[in-house]
Amino acid sequence: LLLAEMRAAFGSKYMITVASQAAEKNWKNMNLAKSSPHVDAWHVMTYDYTVSDVQGSNVTAPNAPLYAPKSYPGESADWSIDYTVQGYLKAGVEPSKIHVGIPYYGHTWYAPGQPSKSWQKFGLPAQQQGACCGPFKNTYGAKYGKASQQCGTLMYNEIQESNPKVYYDSTTESALGYFE
Repeated sequence: LLLAEMRAAFGSKYMITVASQAAEKNWKNMNLAKSSPHVDAWHVMTYDYTVSDVQGSNVTAPNAPLYAPKSYPGESADWSIDYTVQGYLKAGVEPSKIHVGIPYYGHTWYAPGQPSKSWQKFGLPAQQQGACCGPFKNTYGAKYGKASQQCGTLMYNEIQESNPKVYYDSTTESALGYFE
């Protein structure tokens, strides 16, 4: 109703955009089919499908996979940008109204002692590394970067500056980095 009232008040003079959720449980509660005629653009936040800065995230996982990592045993194994966009389309959103969000940061997991090439896959067991504090103390993120100051997060420039080993995962269409 709010969107309909806004559209009636604004007419076509102003755009109505929505920063919307990638999670299926959230988009199903947004009544996309009924809302979409009043919205010019859905800015779908297609990132943070998994994060290391929560207590239950104890295995390595992709932040913004284009396609789902089918072999990964996590709670969001079916989640991906493709899964979300397909969900919006099936719910009745016009393709031209879907805008995909891109993260300019990455989530890190502290997973020492893995065999040499095992880092090139998702679902590795992570450990609490002890260098975090506050609400992130008992999470599985690696030490924070200077710019982000959030355990388990590196900004794009921090990733570039640290020059990690990189592996391209063709299943998820994601790049994985390894920091010694």
